[in-house]
Amino acid sequence: MATHLSPSENMRKRIALLMNKDVEGWVAQYADSAVHEFPFAQPGRPSRLEGRTAIREFMRRIPDFMSYEELSELVAYESADGQTITAEFRLKGRMVSTGAPFNMNYIWVISFRDGKIVRFHDYMNPLTLPQR
Repeated sequence: MATHLSPSENMRKRIALLMNKDVEGWVAQYADSAVHEFPFAQPGRPSRLEGRTAIREFMRRIPDFMSYEELSELVAYESADGQTITAEFRLKGRMVSTGAPFNMNYIWVISFRDGKIVRFHDYMNPLTLPQR
């Protein structure tokens, strides 16, 4: 994690990777043994991804069905020890297959070690997405 960036700047830089469909850049943020969790995962969808390889496999499919177009309402907070960032924001975009718009609120809680993500809690509500 770059300590010279504010928490909001740090998150804006990271979210830009998703918006630019830079899956490899996104995955490079993770430690080899990182865990990415989706506490509100729909039935049949993974609620926990363990390791960078599993995270890459999951993330590489996202640009095929979601296109992120606008980031707004970003507020980010850093823990006192600088090892965790909590971010609240909204992403607007479109479903690739149908063009249907979406407007989702997110809360992310991300823990770092040695500048790499080691734990990612992704509190997004997939029920707000239009049918693919």
